Amino acid sequence: MKVNRAEQLLEELRQLIGVYAHQHFQPIPARLVVQPGGGYFQVDGPIPLYGHGPHAAVIGDVVHNLRSSLDHLAWQLVEANDGTPSDKPGEQTAFPIRDVRRKELRIHGGVDPRALKVIDDLQPYNVLPESPTDADLWHLHRLDIVDKHHGLLLAPVRHEAVMWGTPGVYEGQLVVERFVDDGADYRFVPDRPTDTGARAETSLLVALGPGLPGERLPVVTRLRELLALVRDDICTQLFSFL
Repeated sequence: MKVNRAEQLLEELRQLIGVYAHQHFQPIPARLVVQPGGGYFQVDGPIPLYGHGPHAAVIGDVVHNLRSSLDHLAWQLVEANDGTPSDKPGEQTAFPIRDVRRKELRIHGGVDPRALKVIDDLQPYNVLPESPTDADLWHLHRLDIVDKHHGLLLAPVRHEAVMWGTPGVYEGQLVVERFVDDGADYRFVPDRPTDTGARAETSLLVALGPGLPGERLPVVTRLRELLALVRDDICTQLFSFL
């Protein structure tokens, strides 16, 4: 039920982002500067941050439901093994997530050794040669901690642009082409027709903010990956022990 709720919230988040983009991002006065081999946009005025929208709190709700579903799973694994789960301080039954192997992995109350082997294999400290802090499971763990104890998981806009044509400066505006999961795709519309082939497409993506695990990754896409990790990789392996 926790995983299903996370999936529902993720769909709500996707819709909220679309509404917020529609309300705040059309049209945008801009200048397109095309140079040999590239170019850039000059946008009149600041671009609002998606992280200030009503959907910011929903990001953390998705994360928390996914993380807590793993703790529920650990509790049920103990009961299925005829053990007694615990919520005593320092002895809580929880799903362990470790970036360093300090000692033998265990879950208070005891679980089937085969289930514990699966959980041990899933640990971020097994992600080599990459850093354990790059593991998806570690990202889920840290994002949940940030949301519970530090503050909202703000996801500001990330601007990406592609442009081509005859070098020059063109006045116009960015107009919404379509809404996508993580923001909006725009196209540049010049004030007057041009036969120089000048053209640009830009995406305003909602990405995890600076300092967060997985920063600069599109937030809806990232949460979908974490949802798949919990539902398809972890739960499917451990449900057979319940």
